[in-house]
Amino acid sequence: MENLKMLPRLTDNHVIPQKISKMKVKCAAQVFSQRVSSLMAFLASQKIIDVDARGTANLCLFFDQLFDSVNGSYSKIVDGKKYRTAITMKSNHFDLWEKSLPVLHSMVFIDSKSQKRQRPPTVKNWEKTIRGLKAIFKFLHSKGIKSVLPQNLNQDSLENFFGSSQYGM
Repeated sequence: MENLKMLPRLTDNHVIPQKISKMKVKCAAQVFSQRVSSLMAFLASQKIIDVDARGTANLCLFFDQLFDSVNGSYSKIVDGKKYRTAITMKSNHFDLWEKSLPVLHSMVFIDSKSQKRQRPPTVKNWEKTIRGLKAIFKFLHSKGIKSVLPQNLNQDSLENFFGSSQYGM
């Protein structure tokens, strides 16, 4: 039983603050995921963990969907992930983004030492990314393009190239 893990992809590098790599998007995506959300919500519903963990489960699902919506790479829904698809005029992206903007805008972080409330650039940049994708798609659609795979618009490939080169970034 000791080798039984409900979330086998998660390691100390995902959850222990001193071990978390700040520049690993993959790690963040694995923590803020549908799997983590589902497990946390189930455990909270069974009172195995604090029932207030449902809020954290909802936050994980929120970011999972948001991340999928800006990294879609499929033309059709795969594994029930409706936001990991192409942006079209009829896709669910626009509804998600409209609901996400006020949520993101309301987010603040409290500095553990000073207790000061602040909005980190990351949250502001999510808002810019969403607004930018909406504008890009609307422009491309006006030029006759019917769908866009958002994964093709991000800089991951460039970052991966430089990250694997001898020069780094």
